Amino acid sequence: MKRSLIIGRFQPFHDGHAWLVQDVHDRGRMPVVAIRDTPYDKNNPFSIHERRKMIHGRFGDFVETIAIPDIDEVVYGRSPGWALREVKPPEGIALVSGTEHRKGFISTQRGMVVWITGNTGSGKSTLARALRQYMMPCVILDGDEMRATISSDLGFSMEDRSLQNARVAGLAAELSKQVNVIIAVIAPTAQIRHDIGLHVETKWVYVSRGREPTKDTPYEPPDEIEHLNRVDPLLTPETAALNVAAWLELGE
Repeated sequence: MKRSLIIGRFQPFHDGHAWLVQDVHDRGRMPVVAIRDTPYDKNNPFSIHERRKMIHGRFGDFVETIAIPDIDEVVYGRSPGWALREVKPPEGIALVSGTEHRKGFISTQRGMVVWITGNTGSGKSTLARALRQYMMPCVILDGDEMRATISSDLGFSMEDRSLQNARVAGLAAELSKQVNVIIAVIAPTAQIRHDIGLHVETKWVYVSRGREPTKDTPYEPPDEIEHLNRVDPLLTPETAALNVAAWLELGE
């Protein structure tokens, strides 16, 4: 099937955008929606992940989505091998305002909390940084940074580890009222992960590589979590992040 590219911010995806996608589809072509990775502000309150979810929630697999940099110009040379086609939607569709649609969303959207668990050296922080691009606006709470700030008074006993995780969970709960939150903190035991759930609702991602557990670095694999994304240890951080983002879009 031939493809047609539709470029936009989609902040949010509304009926005007949907008309363009449907027009392409009705012509027997696959719509490819290129989402500009706009910086977060009051006029661009939705992450790439949220906008993809809006689009696929409406069109399912009848559309492809890709993320592109926040371009403000398209340049093409002579005979580029593809055509430009201007479309003129009906007046009622053409006048749909993204600004009006944003008013309702800004006051109701809450951030998502994703907790990446795994033993020391598993690559949690690296995965968090790779995943961030799919969840803007986003804050990363890294274990080492949390130890140096909100938990600088704590040691590494199991009691202190539990308190450390509780503090991070409480901070995430507050931050998620405004932005998405990715947490890269070990959360080493089933009991600690259970207690985290009392503070904040979170999506769990497990990175299984890293050090083997010892008495100094105890870690219980999160077999007790039913809905869990288990990251293949052979994947690159970039591919793993893409897979996690797709899993999050499905709402699993």
